[in-house]
Amino acid sequence: MSMELHECQTTDEVFEFRGDDGSFYCWNVSAVKRACLAKGLVPERIRFEITSDMYAQVSGRSGVEEDHIVNITADRLEEPLYCVVVEDGSHILFDGNHRLTARYRAGMKTARAFMFTHEQLKPYELVLPQGVSGLKPGLPGRTNEGETNLEW
Repeated sequence: MSMELHECQTTDEVFEFRGDDGSFYCWNVSAVKRACLAKGLVPERIRFEITSDMYAQVSGRSGVEEDHIVNITADRLEEPLYCVVVEDGSHILFDGNHRLTARYRAGMKTARAFMFTHEQLKPYELVLPQGVSGLKPGLPGRTNEGETNLEW
């Protein structure tokens, strides 16, 4: 069962992805993190190589903002990324686009990630009201200030 937009907290961070094939995904990232912290959602822990193709894909189309990258602290840079494998086998990075970009630019060749199956994330996938094709920034809020992060 998916999550309705009205079920999001006002400060929840959401991530939207529209594929070249027209596929659309929207997850409540904050709810995923809360579920992991509560041990109700258990991701696979992986380490992967950051390739130049991956960097180009993430930095070129994922809303990566330069002013955000320069403000990433060393501790935050070490936090794992969050990825999902969708039905067609492709991987979507739904939290950590700025960290991946900063790591690559700093010469770091690998990253750690929490990997989920699409099925695991179904309860956190937002169903947008009919006629809404995407969320505007800030609806719901995109801040995650003070959030406790899941330990590796």
